[in-house]
Amino acid sequence: MTAQPPVEDLYGAFEIVLGAWDFPGLVEAVRSTRTHIDQVCAEADIELDVVEHVSLVASELVTNAVTHAASHVRVTLEKWQNSLRLIVEDASQEEPSVQAIDDSAENGRGLHIVNELSQEWGYELTHDGKKVWAAFSRPHNLASP
Repeated sequence: MTAQPPVEDLYGAFEIVLGAWDFPGLVEAVRSTRTHIDQVCAEADIELDVVEHVSLVASELVTNAVTHAASHVRVTLEKWQNSLRLIVEDASQEEPSVQAIDDSAENGRGLHIVNELSQEWGYELTHDGKKVWAAFSRPHNLASP
């Protein structure tokens, strides 16, 4: 995890925002996020295994935002030359922290899942709260000509 945005040399040049959505800080935002991400990824012909990783990480990050920030949530999915970048923004400036795994706990595994499924993730504190982002390697069929 890093507290800096991805480096252009590693991820290539920014190409386009595939989608950006605003949700109230309600648990329904998790399902809505997955639905929107699945739809735009299907339209962009992104491979299913990548879509599944992005969608699951989005669920974890939006759940964290709704649970811990109790604020509105903005979700953005960007297409970079060599990766996809997911950004979840909320109104809390509390830094995300990976919790020790407690086998008996019902929660606390979200950032472990993010760490396992993304190529890299991190956060940026902003004057309005924070942005938590995760990057995913792009499959060959998405590479720019």
